Amino acid sequence: MVVQMETRPATYRLFWTDKAGRIATVPDVVEAQDDAEAVREAERLARGRAVEVWERSRCVATLNGAVRA
Repeated sequence: MVVQMETRPATYRLFWTDKAGRIATVPDVVEAQDDAEAVREAERLARGRAVEVWERSRCVATLNGAVRA
């Protein structure tokens, strides 16, 4: 018998930062299966804004707000 374990998504916080690198707003909360999915969601939501992606006390990524072509 094979038992499949469901993995629960992790909770990530997206901290939007201003040009000086200071947190500018209350963070948005997203759930994702892994870091890569959380970063993709942050990129989708960023629309040219800088954002830090955190999972608990761990900084997963810092996106500078540059828009990809």
